[in-house]
Amino acid sequence: MKKTNLFYILITTILCVSCSSDDDSSNTNADSINPPNWIHGTWSGSTNTQSGFKFTPDDFITIVINTETSWKEQIKFTNNADVNTNVNETINENEYKIDITVRSNTISYYFEKKSDNIIELTNDPLGELSESLLIKQ
Repeated sequence: MKKTNLFYILITTILCVSCSSDDDSSNTNADSINPPNWIHGTWSGSTNTQSGFKFTPDDFITIVINTETSWKEQIKFTNNADVNTNVNETINENEYKIDITVRSNTISYYFEKKSDNIIELTNDPLGELSESLLIKQ
């Protein structure tokens, strides 16, 4: 039940938040998520370990109060509902940007590698994290 409610909150947020990316070196995929190897794992703040992010070879997962929401699954759900969804990723050795567009609204997450165990969320589209530096768990 919590995951269903969180899903509706995320979709509502996506539909309300609109950002754009003009980066020409990015990859746009219909429904594929491919985080770089250096970011794979679970990341959270030093004081708030109940919220953060998890990255796998083919998924980007947000964690809010210990509830995980898979963007891979959300994209699959919206595509099955005939809602146009696209993923745009910019990847290099120290930066990972992911823009997820549902219909014409985009939500963007930008991460910068500070060390092997620390990344920085350089934007927080939902405004829910109290810390921008995240530690690998």
